[in-house]
Amino acid sequence: MFMDGTYQPRAKHDSRRCDSGKARYPDKTVVVHALHAVKNNAERQLEQFGTSRRKESRTYRCPDCKGWHLTSKPMLARPSLLVGGVSI
Repeated sequence: MFMDGTYQPRAKHDSRRCDSGKARYPDKTVVVHALHAVKNNAERQLEQFGTSRRKESRTYRCPDCKGWHLTSKPMLARPSLLVGGVSI
């Protein structure tokens, strides 16, 4: 809000957020640092309060925004590829 009480509308696309609403990280290095920070914070919360709601465990590249996100969901197993009847 401006001092005169008016609002400036936000740009439709916030580069720090994906259209999904999740925080968007620009590259793998930044998201890995964020994951470490979240995990360290979760450990401190466990020590201080005995609980933590933070469960992020990995990063992934978003096909929609082309950025990186944190997630608590486990890695999905890829279906086995059969070549000549042998799973590779």
